Amino acid sequence: MSAKNKLNKIERQLQPDEEFDISVNWRDDDLYEWKLEDGSIELITKEEFEKRGGVIVSWPDDEGV
Repeated sequence: MSAKNKLNKIERQLQPDEEFDISVNWRDDDLYEWKLEDGSIELITKEEFEKRGGVIVSWPDDEGV
C-alpha cells in the first residue's frame, strides 16, 4: 500500500469533530515524541505511543511520498 493510500485510509477513519495533531518523526533512536497537556514533550517507545492512541504511518525512504 502506498504512503498516500495509507494516509487516506487513516483520514477516513477520523471523526470530523475529533481534534488531533499530526507530526513528522525524524528521530533515528526509535523513540517517538508525545506532546503532554502542558506543551512539553515526552520521549516514548513505539509501543507506548500506540498504546496511548497514537497512529504511526511509515514507508521506505526510496518509495517516495
